[in-house]
Amino acid sequence: MNQYILPNELPQISNPIEEKQHCWNLIGVHGDHSCPEIPKFVHCQNCPVYVSAGSELFNREPPSEWLEEHTRRLAELDAALESNAVTVLIFRLGEEWMAFDVRSILEVAEPRVVHRVPHRTGSHLEGVVNIRGELQLCVSLASLLRLSSDRHESAEPRGQQRFLVAEHARQRWVFPVDEVSGVHHLGVRQRTEVPATLRRSARSLSSDVYDWDGKYVCRLDADRVLADLQRGFQ
Repeated sequence: MNQYILPNELPQISNPIEEKQHCWNLIGVHGDHSCPEIPKFVHCQNCPVYVSAGSELFNREPPSEWLEEHTRRLAELDAALESNAVTVLIFRLGEEWMAFDVRSILEVAEPRVVHRVPHRTGSHLEGVVNIRGELQLCVSLASLLRLSSDRHESAEPRGQQRFLVAEHARQRWVFPVDEVSGVHHLGVRQRTEVPATLRRSARSLSSDVYDWDGKYVCRLDADRVLADLQRGFQ
């Protein structure tokens, strides 16, 4: 025998997912229409039980992470409205947060097997990887910038690690990174001084440093980074 939640037994809604168990979805207009109140109200949305449940849903306390997320998004929207705002992909190498302009990034890919190249693998070159059926050079951006990284050649790729696929002068490069935050807008008001902890190699290849979400983000000059790599393999 089916156990329905009748109007006078309706519990408080704490989660929208629980809504599928309520009377309007079981014996109401979205169910089998067996509710005795349908002739009176015609539709469940006219029933005080439905109205009361909706009020409880919208009057509940939002979770703290919801408020934090929307506060962050509104702050980024303000930055995006600035005339000099830049749109970047933010990622982490070791303990450092970096960014490339989105126009330089073709794809963010899942980590995959890197095949070593005999007599060539080493220094910045890690090997080649298969990206959509094509072999691409896989290079260590962390090595180029002389940064420590969480990635180890002998370890299996971890969940947060990603491969960035970039392009310069028709040459594609793949960079393993330890974590990708996503696409963000950085405004002039977020620009800050270069921290003393940032290595000189990273400074020379960066264009700006921003204060983002309480962290320093070094916006790399993609043209210089990729051009340096291309010169190294000519």
